[in-house]
Amino acid sequence: MAKQVLKKPLAKRILKAIPGTGGIISKISLRTGHNWFIVKREIDNSPELTLAWNEEREKILDMAEVGLITSIKNGDQGDRKFYLATQGKHRGYSEKMDFGLNGPIEIKIVYEEQGKAKTEKD
Repeated sequence: MAKQVLKKPLAKRILKAIPGTGGIISKISLRTGHNWFIVKREIDNSPELTLAWNEEREKILDMAEVGLITSIKNGDQGDRKFYLATQGKHRGYSEKMDFGLNGPIEIKIVYEEQGKAKTEKD
C-alpha cells in the first residue's frame, strides 16, 4: 500500500491499528482506545482508512479461500458442493433455480366468501 498522508492523530492511530485485525472494528477500537462507532465513522469518512480496512478484510477472505480449497483437495464433499454452488454458477451449478421468467406474471387468487367462490386478479 502507498504511504498514507493522514493529518488527524486519530486517523493515524486507526491506520496503525488495522493490520492483523481482519478488519474487525471492535479489535481496531480496542487497539486505539476509542469507541466502535467513532472508529467506524473515521474509516467511513477517510478514503485512506477505507482502503486500508478493505485490504485487511480481503486478506482474511483470501485466507478463507485457501482453507476452502485445501479442504476440497482433501476430499471434503460439503465444501466441494458449497464451492460449486457459489463459484460454479457459470457452469450451471447453483442452489437457486432460475425459471427464466422475463415478462409480466399474472396471479389469480380464488377465495370463498360466504359460500360463494370469487376470483380476483392482481
